[in-house]
Amino acid sequence: MIVRNKVLVLTPRFPYPLLGGDKLRIFKMCKALSQSYDLTLLSFIDEEHCHNLEHELLETGVFKEIHTIYKSKLSSYGSTLISLLKGEPLQVGYYYSRKFEKKINELVESHQIVLSHLIRTAQYSNKIVHSTKKVLEMTDAISMNYSRVQGFSLKKIIYKVERRRLLKFEKECVTRQDLTSFISSADVDYLVKNKAKINECLVVTNGVDIYPEIHSFSEEKREIVFIGNMHSEQNFDAALWFATNVMPILSTKNFSFKVIGKISSSKSAQLSSLPNVVVVGAVNSLFEATKSAFVGVCPMRIGAGVQNKVLEYMSLGLPCITSPLGYEGISAIPGRDLIIAEGVNEYVEAIESLTSKSFNRTIAVNGNEYVKLNHEWDAVMHSFVKKLDSMIGNKK
Repeated sequence: MIVRNKVLVLTPRFPYPLLGGDKLRIFKMCKALSQSYDLTLLSFIDEEHCHNLEHELLETGVFKEIHTIYKSKLSSYGSTLISLLKGEPLQVGYYYSRKFEKKINELVESHQIVLSHLIRTAQYSNKIVHSTKKVLEMTDAISMNYSRVQGFSLKKIIYKVERRRLLKFEKECVTRQDLTSFISSADVDYLVKNKAKINECLVVTNGVDIYPEIHSFSEEKREIVFIGNMHSEQNFDAALWFATNVMPILSTKNFSFKVIGKISSSKSAQLSSLPNVVVVGAVNSLFEATKSAFVGVCPMRIGAGVQNKVLEYMSLGLPCITSPLGYEGISAIPGRDLIIAEGVNEYVEAIESLTSKSFNRTIAVNGNEYVKLNHEWDAVMHSFVKKLDSMIGNKK
């Protein structure tokens, strides 16, 4: 019987169901690794009873073992306050737990690799002195994301303070980890520019599930779609900006704006009150929910890393209009595979141009071919698995 090497995966949120780009990315990463390794999951949960979800995740065959640590919101607020006083990043403090740390110490010696998802769990693997290899899936340099927040509101002042703490901690992480993976080279360049001494890094772009067919075009379609988790400040900011600034012009021309993704009742009410804006929330099938659309938009103004929504639109066969920020980390060719727009007038012009069937289908088909060639999940994760193999001399 062949004994396989083991990977201990640390996640700040239970990675199932696959709602949100962060959960999807780490799940796909683990799924690729599970072909060659036995994976153990150690994850925080914010509900004491989630046995059904644990069972469903085990049924996928990705993890051999699952361990969970419950951390209440009250406990998280307490540890966040402590981190505030200690000058540490608040979101790192939010996920500190002695129980989690103790469980890692129990498990680590039987594993050859520890894979930490985001800097929130890197605070634990940074301390490991065992010979186990340490890998951090950082995804984005969050400090770069925060540096793009403009203005003088209380929230933005907090972001500015948190950014300094995050940058210091991110620089510590990339030095202590044996390997750090990022979603785009922009994140690496930002940290290097800020004098980070990265031990070793790998850029692993985002992937997307490829649909067996793409949406068709109809001249009657006037629906613009935005896909994103509205609990994310970046996504809500983008959707609200588009609904507030672009839709007043487009609504006079019989266009509508559909917002798809998890959203709070207060944010839903805020968006729904605007002309020709429809909020549908989370859906079971993106393909079905976007059948009535003729274009997808990604008007991101803050954030970092490859935007899954851009890839999703392309996979669905919807032409994508994105801001320069949303284009970051993507090698698609503007004007051929997607459209880049900046400012209200450029969005209006781009959307109106896509009412032409020939232009709409050209961008849609080219974009679809692009994601098939460059962002299919198995192909995307191949380099990551190979890198871990080489780290521990794993031979298949």
